[in-house]
Amino acid sequence: MAAANPVRSLQEEAMCCVCLGYYQNPVSTECGHSFCRLCTPKGRVFPCPQCRVQCDPRALKANTQLQNIVEIAKQLCQRTEGAQGLCQQHEEKLQLFCKVEEAAICVVCSLSAEHRDHAAVPIREAALEYKDTLAGWLPPLRAKKELLVATKAQEEGELKALRDNLEAEKTKTLAEFQQLRQRLREQEDAALARLEEMHSKITRTEKANTVKRLQQIISLDALIREVTSKCAQPTEELLKDVRGTLRKCEHETFQEQEKTTNEDKRKESLLNHVNVFEPEMGMRQYKVPVTLDGDTAHGELLQLSENMRRVRGLVEVVPFDSYNYPTCFQYPCALGKEGVRAGRHYWELQLLLEGEGWCVGVALESVNRGVADSKSPEQGVWAVEGYHGHYTALTSPATPLPLRETPRLLGVYLDYEEGRVSLYKADTKDSEHLYTFTGAAFTETIFPYFYLCPGAELRLV
Repeated sequence: MAAANPVRSLQEEAMCCVCLGYYQNPVSTECGHSFCRLCTPKGRVFPCPQCRVQCDPRALKANTQLQNIVEIAKQLCQRTEGAQGLCQQHEEKLQLFCKVEEAAICVVCSLSAEHRDHAAVPIREAALEYKDTLAGWLPPLRAKKELLVATKAQEEGELKALRDNLEAEKTKTLAEFQQLRQRLREQEDAALARLEEMHSKITRTEKANTVKRLQQIISLDALIREVTSKCAQPTEELLKDVRGTLRKCEHETFQEQEKTTNEDKRKESLLNHVNVFEPEMGMRQYKVPVTLDGDTAHGELLQLSENMRRVRGLVEVVPFDSYNYPTCFQYPCALGKEGVRAGRHYWELQLLLEGEGWCVGVALESVNRGVADSKSPEQGVWAVEGYHGHYTALTSPATPLPLRETPRLLGVYLDYEEGRVSLYKADTKDSEHLYTFTGAAFTETIFPYFYLCPGAELRLV
């Protein structure tokens, strides 16, 4: 199909795609493309700018026939421009470019009152100046496009990895819940629901990112085509609305990069929530060492070992309010040395003697240390209690626990963000679940909590 403007088509074919000017001493590569000799790297193999095929500079051949065609194209374009580039007012050749009016003018126009005080330069000089400016925008625009393409590929890879981890965890969890289905039905359903929610979030994120990146790439492709086409236009057409094209380039190149802080947090949140299950048999991965805080224990009501990992309840021998209040408790209680403000933690303790009774769990740093008030979440204590062979979870009212024998090893699991505290009889391999407190909104430091009546003794393991 014949071109709409054969002269312009010939002009475009006569221009080097590297320097965007007419071919000068053109050479041809083995892949059949041609470039100016000065536009090809010297002394090393290079990729063809058009098809990316590796080219040997020693194999370049001078294209004399193409050089002759270029000269003919130059003459033909000059004649065409000479016929078209006349001032409509003075019928003189448009040889100057008024920088104020941004229009081509003739010599007579430059002497007229309208343009006399305006800065004017030769029209070819103006065209070359704008052409160089436009050509300078192409590398950063292309670089930004490549960056967007790479970012899109990276995001797709990260999301795929998330899905793979999700499916692997899902398979593992289903196998574990198969063995514990009767006891852990409620926990299984909750974990699977969370996984499905995370899968939906990943899918929505993937679709949104894909659409966003494709739109940016399409926009950049359109701008690159516009700049390339502008550079190939004749002088008069190139100068029309050249500022508009420049503004588009400037907007795209200097536009601030999207901030990734929230995105990074979102990805980190997705990675963390992939491990939402804790079939309680896996809670030991969060095990931490715990020691007793001697500053919180009543020295006459509790006896602590030197290594602060063993405590025994003694018979009360001093008045109720006489021992270092408010630092320590005024009743037979002590806190752990290590406080918790985030994350998941698990520790175990061995019940050596039950004595008259005991109570273990967690408590707020602000728990009342002066009065042995009822122990419950409302008073800042989440714990289970053993008293003369009866075992209860200290809720309001207390919840009896169906323990048939005295637990010798107790486990305490704390999930700060979820507001969950679980206690276990850890004597057996699978750890028998005793009770789980849920729905707490922790906002301050949480400490391990130990309450021992006379004769009770325990050891942290």
